[in-house]
Amino acid sequence: MDAQAISLIQKTAVDAEGNRMPPTFRPTIALPNDYLLHDLEQYQFHRSHFRGTFSTSSLEAFADYTKREAARADESKAPGPAPGFVDVDSMSARIFFDLLVKDADEVTQPGHALHAAVLSLKKTAEHAAVLQVNGRQLKQVDLIEWLEDWQPNIVALADEAGAAVALPAALAAIRRLEIASKTNTTHTTEALRAERTAMEQVEARGAGQLPTRIVFRCIPYPGLPARDFPLRVAVITSHDKPMLALRIVNLEAITEAIAEDFRKALAEGIGDAATLTLGTFNPHLALKA
Repeated sequence: MDAQAISLIQKTAVDAEGNRMPPTFRPTIALPNDYLLHDLEQYQFHRSHFRGTFSTSSLEAFADYTKREAARADESKAPGPAPGFVDVDSMSARIFFDLLVKDADEVTQPGHALHAAVLSLKKTAEHAAVLQVNGRQLKQVDLIEWLEDWQPNIVALADEAGAAVALPAALAAIRRLEIASKTNTTHTTEALRAERTAMEQVEARGAGQLPTRIVFRCIPYPGLPARDFPLRVAVITSHDKPMLALRIVNLEAITEAIAEDFRKALAEGIGDAATLTLGTFNPHLALKA
């Protein structure tokens, strides 16, 4: 039996069954040339179902969209609040509006997860600036320029007790900072040996009160409360000219606190429109035969 005869038998069987348009979720048809399923949605006046992804870096816009789409889902008898997932490591969130759906018999079924809202927060310029300077060795002029650029966000402290230093005075002390070195040499001579030792003392001195700590206050991400970033000031004397370094104290704890602020702000903004779970969720594609 040749291929043409087999194709004719298949066509006759399908025509006899009369099932060229099977009852699928999206309208499909089996064409007689190959009897493969072809999607007819593009020929309809409207889509078979709503799908798309809303992406934003604004927490407020994300919350507004979530509440609006959750209300629309309630009108279509969606099974409860939309499931959402919060990734505090990347400061992002994703909410699915069709992860679960109800069929014609009001039974909850897994949906296609094709309608979602995605939030990815972006650092503010101030937050990015303080993270960029963390741990770097800076020349006097570079540190002075950085302090002057972010002067509204900065409080200079003279000691661990928290005594404040006026920023102009702190800048003047940094500008006049110099390295002083002193070498003491001791020479000892005995009958069978001679010994020479040298001890060098290096210190950094400035005209005025050098700040030992700087507090940088800023809003880390739009929509979140402000946070303090305490930076310890260190003077490095191993170079011909003094270098200064800033290091954020307890950065890990501050990062965790910011993540908690994100979770709280997100929950307050969304309200009952979605249920939030810490973690990520990836809806797998449909299985292929």
